[in-house]
Amino acid sequence: MTDAAEGDITVEAIARRLTRDGSGDFMGDQEEQLRGLATALDAIGWRSAGGAESEEVAEELGWILRDAVGGHRDIATVITQIAEMLRGAAAPLDGSRPSVREFHPAAEELLRRYLRD
Repeated sequence: MTDAAEGDITVEAIARRLTRDGSGDFMGDQEEQLRGLATALDAIGWRSAGGAESEEVAEELGWILRDAVGGHRDIATVITQIAEMLRGAAAPLDGSRPSVREFHPAAEELLRRYLRD
């Protein structure tokens, strides 16, 4: 993962969005944060993946993002963690699963949509 690929995805931008949704605290109103994340998942076509519901996946995404903001602060790690989570939550269509690396573009697009909403 390169900085150029990450583009406008920054820990600061994530913190601002989580704080806005969390009523002034990135650990605040998690229900609103989850609603925004579920909307971003739906926008990238998650419901057609046939796996876990958007709301379930959003809950795990929220923990990944809050951990980044309050902990490690590394965007490459965030993208990889989201890609791993998406891979694990998607239904395998033919009994196999693409590599985590193949989920990186979806993870990046998910973050971009969440941040620009």
